[in-house]
Amino acid sequence: LGDVYKRQVDVNIRNSKHSWISKNYWIAGFLWYYIMLANRENFLYDITEYQVDMQYTKYEKGSYYTWHTDQDIRTIYNSDDEVRKLSFSLQLSDENEYTGGEIEFKDVMGNTFFAPKNRGCLIIFDSRTEHRVCTVESGNRKSLVGWVKGPRWR
Repeated sequence: LGDVYKRQVDVNIRNSKHSWISKNYWIAGFLWYYIMLANRENFLYDITEYQVDMQYTKYEKGSYYTWHTDQDIRTIYNSDDEVRKLSFSLQLSDENEYTGGEIEFKDVMGNTFFAPKNRGCLIIFDSRTEHRVCTVESGNRKSLVGWVKGPRWR
């Protein structure tokens, strides 16, 4: 899958296997169209490009990612650079290939909801949104995730 390499993860926060795919690989251009469409129709954020390479992630039985945000409020205001504004997750596994492993979101009132699990579903959301990947109970969940940056919030 293009220019792939590995990075370390903290198993207290997440337990998964992942590799990195160059943001210059063909799938990044394909996804960019839908990211821009979602931005125009829903967010209207000033965005410029992918922040870093995309992450291919495999969640096996027992794998998870605890509650987190992709952009922390403390780093938004301490940075003169661009910040993460949008995050995305492309579902690569069919929902029948695993149990558990749902992406769960939390709104500002503490209400939670699950993202669809069907293969090919592209979920685009504000990077400040709290979310997690629930523990996989059986099978394997595969996804491609990434982040889009733009000028610091004003």
